[in-house]
Amino acid sequence: MTFARRIYTKEFRINAAKLVVDEHRPATSVAEELNVSPKTLHSWVKQYREGSLQTAADKYDSVSPEQAETAFLGGDMAKCTPKPVVVTKSTATVEAMYASAVGIDVHADLLFCCYQTFNTTSGETISDHASFGTKQSELSSFSAWVRERNPEIVLMESTGILWLSANEALENVGFTNEQLALVNARDVKAVKGRKTDRVDAERLTQIARFGCFKKSFVPAKVFREMRAISRLYIKSQNDLSRAQNRLHKLLNATGCRARQVFSDLKGVAATIILEAWFDEVEDFEAVVRSKGRRLRASSEEIMDALNFSTSDCLRQTIRLQRENILRLKQFCEKLLGQLKVMQRPYENIISALTTIPGIKETSARLLLSEFSDNMDSFPDSEHFASCLGICPGNNISAGKEHGSGAPKGNKWARTTLTEIAAIAHKVAVSIYSMIKNGEAFRDHDYSEAIRGHCLERLSREIRRTQHQNFLLTDAGIVDAATGGRVFLRPGGFIPFMKKGLWCLTLSYLKRAVRHSDR
Repeated sequence: MTFARRIYTKEFRINAAKLVVDEHRPATSVAEELNVSPKTLHSWVKQYREGSLQTAADKYDSVSPEQAETAFLGGDMAKCTPKPVVVTKSTATVEAMYASAVGIDVHADLLFCCYQTFNTTSGETISDHASFGTKQSELSSFSAWVRERNPEIVLMESTGILWLSANEALENVGFTNEQLALVNARDVKAVKGRKTDRVDAERLTQIARFGCFKKSFVPAKVFREMRAISRLYIKSQNDLSRAQNRLHKLLNATGCRARQVFSDLKGVAATIILEAWFDEVEDFEAVVRSKGRRLRASSEEIMDALNFSTSDCLRQTIRLQRENILRLKQFCEKLLGQLKVMQRPYENIISALTTIPGIKETSARLLLSEFSDNMDSFPDSEHFASCLGICPGNNISAGKEHGSGAPKGNKWARTTLTEIAAIAHKVAVSIYSMIKNGEAFRDHDYSEAIRGHCLERLSREIRRTQHQNFLLTDAGIVDAATGGRVFLRPGGFIPFMKKGLWCLTLSYLKRAVRHSDR
């Protein structure tokens, strides 16, 4: 069988890596220009930075100069593709990226392992299988078994949080982050009807040997511990919100219509007044008058809304729910305090993140717990944004683009970032540059992102207005059918219920136009 294989000389690899490292060009554009796989180029760049690429022997010294020709034009590498060398053999042979590998099928109470290596003497692949439990003593036997075989790569699925103990056991016996690979289960999913623990482990081993996998981001142990605390904090905050909603539902069941006088039942004034009512304070009316001065409703309206009768059973239930809310608040405060203690060595990063508009101290601590202080796992900011799941996906078939949502990514970090809405991607790029290169936040880029978002939203709303048969003139918004003006309140986006249209006021249009001309 005859097949073609591309070759790359040592000089070609070094020059390609220099374009990325020395000239600071994007790796994706360089790979496309040289017709090289981005994954291969990233590997050359990593070796070049470590110095191993310069000292490595060139296994293509015997290649003719015409095949290994590398051109330089004005400091830039010319668009050239090495000529392939045609090798003829009786059987096709696929070159493995790793000589030996271990694949681990992870379960709650079982670790099924498969080890494979290629015997160059006999030309056969040697396999070995073993299964271990997940208790501490059994994890020690598991890590010793893997260490004894000393594979070049160890691959396992990211099965929930079950992989953490196995990964830590391997780290304790000397395996580095480069030797350990965690992959998403969707990328190595088995064919339906051909799934057993043994087959899964063998498939993972083969995927590892041939390098057909994409590693997931695994932070250092200290940040994995921070993750556990920060995620528990987020879940507890969600529990707190649900508990507060249940309390308000109980109040409605008793006939209390607090929402009629409080725009936000979780606000400071509303909380103090309701807690005084729960505690049956003697001078409750004085509390209402002192704390309700800035509320829309008058003191008499608040007293009237909270003047209701209820049974002792329901009143006691409301008190129990309030105690539950207080316990959850205290629990969240303790978790946040514990997170602050663990992040004391990283206060400079947290302070830098808080300079980004929209990110406060708590959000900065939660974000740092998710992506750590080391960005070397991400080749560029686009890979970092893709990991967070705040970049568009691709769905192109037969030259046609189809609708595609964003990847799932890290839901914990994405939840925090998407609170900043349309500029979440811009903020993610800023975070990557600040931590990777130690750069300060540049407000100009942020302002440009906000300006672009406002103009895009303005253009979209104008097209929607025109589609609904309305015209935007110097005199205001005019109904094209009747010629009459549409009178709206000044300022911002106003809900105009006729035909379900969101109209723009003339004042907002003028402000947006002035802003776009700056």
